[in-house]
Amino acid sequence: MNDEIISSAQNPLIKKIRSLKTRKARVREGAFWVEGLAPVIEAIDAGWAVQSLVRSPDLLKSKDAIRFLRSVNINERILSAELFEKLSDRDGPAGLGAIVSTRDLELSDLEVRSDSLVAILVEPQDPGNLGTIIRTSYCAGVSAVVLVGNSTDPFDPRSVRASMGALFRIPVVRAAGAQDLVRWASDEGVRLTGTSSRAHKSYRSAEYGLPQGIVMGNEQKGIPDDVAEACTSLVSIPMTGTINSLNLSAAAAIMLYEAAIQNGKHKD
Repeated sequence: MNDEIISSAQNPLIKKIRSLKTRKARVREGAFWVEGLAPVIEAIDAGWAVQSLVRSPDLLKSKDAIRFLRSVNINERILSAELFEKLSDRDGPAGLGAIVSTRDLELSDLEVRSDSLVAILVEPQDPGNLGTIIRTSYCAGVSAVVLVGNSTDPFDPRSVRASMGALFRIPVVRAAGAQDLVRWASDEGVRLTGTSSRAHKSYRSAEYGLPQGIVMGNEQKGIPDDVAEACTSLVSIPMTGTINSLNLSAAAAIMLYEAAIQNGKHKD
């Protein structure tokens, strides 16, 4: 533990944390910034490699968090409250953050079992949506989240914050493109159900036999034709009024919970 209280914005640690808010630096450093009690504790508890804990004693008031941190052996740096508040993107920061090593997983790293339910997102662009879907997937009992093509970064601070620590509990893997996804699904026997506003079948009338991949399209473009053609079925979420689509994270929550419930992952 380093007891020096860092108060200068020119300190190398502070410069590194600020840089990790950009994707280029995260790729270069193989690390990302995590802020908040729940996400940091989840990262440690889930066994992710924490390079440095960053704490402001004047801000960190949770006795449970302090007790937990005392039980782990991780390099810790102390910040003044003023500097931590300037560094934070949150109102009323809790005074706890961490630099965590990234995990870059590919489809080949994903173990498909007979009961696997996978959330598949084709080029999602909004980090907040992605983090929310990762959180929903974990809570719904989904096996993994697959990001296809040019996706937003799951290690973006906005995505990490929205995931509320679920990022550290569920595999998030990448597929280079649609062809890789289609080939993987065929090889592993994963049925694909896609969502489309043009589909005539309601999501409620579909059968989500496992192993299953629930495919959600880009916020603007929807599912590409080559992915749609590989789907066992296409379904839509019924709408009333003049708006014909839901926010991506809301649509994903509906689809994932329906598939999970049908397969007995949630019981009264």
